[in-house]
This record gives sequence, C-alpha cells and structure tokens, in this order.
Amino acid sequence: MKNKRGFEFSFGWMFALIIGGVILFLAIYATVKMIGTERNVQSAEVAKQLGILLIPAETGFGEGKSIPSIKFATETRVYNNCTTKGVFGEQLISVATSSSLGKKWTSPGIAINYPNKYIFSSSVIEGDEINVFSKPFSFPYKTGELLFIWSNKEEFCLINPPGEIEKEIESLGLKNINFTQEITDCKKKSRKICFYNSLPECDVVINSGDNSIIWKDGQTSFYDGSLIYGAIFSEPKLYECQVQRLMKRASELAYVYLDKSNSLSARTGGCSQGLQIYLSNYGKNAANATSSYALIENKFASDELKRMNDGLEVCKLW
Repeated sequence: MKNKRGFEFSFGWMFALIIGGVILFLAIYATVKMIGTERNVQSAEVAKQLGILLIPAETGFGEGKSIPSIKFATETRVYNNCTTKGVFGEQLISVATSSSLGKKWTSPGIAINYPNKYIFSSSVIEGDEINVFSKPFSFPYKTGELLFIWSNKEEFCLINPPGEIEKEIESLGLKNINFTQEITDCKKKSRKICFYNSLPECDVVINSGDNSIIWKDGQTSFYDGSLIYGAIFSEPKLYECQVQRLMKRASELAYVYLDKSNSLSARTGGCSQGLQIYLSNYGKNAANATSSYALIENKFASDELKRMNDGLEVCKLW
C-alpha cells in the first residue's frame, strides 16, 4: 500500500512538474513573441521618425547642406532599399533595433516607402549615430535632392580627390572622411575611394574623364554632377536603382515644363516654343532609362535644354 501511495504521490508531482513546465514554456514563448512584436512596431515607428528627421536636409537652397548627426537610443540597423516600380519608383526604409532581451537583432520592421527621397548609402547602416548631408541634382533642371548617409562606424578614405570635392567636404564638416595621396595611408577597414588611379585595394574607382565609376566587383556605372557622391557612399545595386528613379522623375518633369511652355507660348506669341520638341524627345528618352548609362546617353540633350532655357530672357521655364 505504501508503494502504491508513493507511486501515486511521485506520479502526481511528476505530472504537475510537466504541466507546470509546459505552462512556463508557453508563458516565456508568449512573452518573447510579445517582445518581438513590440520591437517590430517600435522599429517601424523609428523608420517613420527617421524619414521626418531627414526632411531638414532636403530643404536647403544651396549647393550642399549637412544636418547634425541623428542619434539613436540604442544600436540600430537602417535598411536602405529601392524599387523602380511605379511612376517615380520608391525609396524604402526599414529599421531593426538591438536589445538585450531575446535575439540581439530582430528582422527589419515594416518598410516605410517614400516616392520623393533618394538615399545613397550602404544597404545596411549600423550604429547608434548616422551622418547626413544632401546635394541637389539637376539634369538639366532640378530633378531631386540627394541624401547621403553613413554611420559613426563607417570610415571613408579618398585618394587624390578633386580639389572641389575635398573643399566641399571640409566646408560641410563631414565626419569620418579622410583625404590622402597614398592608399597605404588609409585605415585598414576604411572604404577606399580612388580618383583616376585604379589599384587592387580600391573599393571604388572614379574617373572624371568619362564620368565612370568602377566598383569593387568590376561593375561599371556612370555619374553626372552631384551623383559623384553617390559613388562614394553607395553600393552598385542601390546606386543604379536611384539613378533610374531620378531619370523617371526627369522624364515626368520634362512633360510638366512642356505644358508650361505651351501655356506661355499661347500668351506670349511663341516664347519658349523652341524648347517644346526637345522637351518631348527628352521626356521619352529619359523614361526608357534602364541603367546609369542613360546619364551619358542623355547628357547632350540635357545640356542643350539648359543652354536654350538660359537663353530665354523673359519666359524661362525653370
């Protein structure tokens, strides 16, 4: 009888422990899931706030503008994505925050899309602080405000940059960017940007002779104007996507200015009428851009439109 009671007692406790363990496991699992969900919501909110904090950098009227560093409460990963779908394509920003609870990093939160932002950076920006500056891009009229972003963990070494690039970076007070004549003077983990000379250690080679960019993997892209900074701070896939988006916008703006020219011509006896066929052709060609080589293909047309518009005395279109 004793053995039977002992067995019943032991079995009862064992059963209680098993059930208790299951309940505890489910409680922990539910808590972790809740924490994960909360972190995803928080990450989406951070992405929204980041989009708002970038607005001051996009409202400059000068050639370049920097804003104070944006600081996060904890280590953060900002995911920069881009798509060319739709009229203007979209800039996608998502965020993942680090935590001492559960996994250090969750998957990125919901991506926030912006049809009018153009961010050039690495695909994942990691740190507790990011640096931002902007430059307008015109082709030939202002097409967009370019944003360049990097974290406090990223360093850049520019080897023999043009004097105007070095001067502008210094005047804007941009952090973590160094200049040198010799690549051997660059810090080991810095991103090495070579101008004119191609060396095996270069991460990017920029040649102003033909406005080409040669990336580490051998891929070639092209730039115009302020897009030279995109070569410094961005990656090939992102760079190409953003350039295609800018060409889409240039195409749509061509038709806006074409409508404006038609309206002005009707009121002023043909003023700006000479630009109309050029704007129409430019709009069609820019819309067909499939790579950054479109900057080279449309360069002459862009320069010609600028020359013609600058020559108008009383009815400039832009």
